[in-house]
Amino acid sequence: MDTNPIQNVEIDPAKLQAARGCRPASEVARLLGISYQQLWNIENGKKKPSAPILVKLCFLYGVDIKDIVSLENILRAA
Repeated sequence: MDTNPIQNVEIDPAKLQAARGCRPASEVARLLGISYQQLWNIENGKKKPSAPILVKLCFLYGVDIKDIVSLENILRAA
């Protein structure tokens, strides 16, 4: 059994980037406590965020998790 279900959820990079809008990535990374490179990797689908980072991203961007994930992958992961 997978102990980290967040790893089964695919973030949609385009939706995540759209949610950030014009806010500078460097500012978002600083607020999240991660490097710019880590944020870039998350926003470009190279890495998956941890659950706490995903929650913080949603809070910072003012979006619900369903707004930035690929729904196809949620159904497949269930």
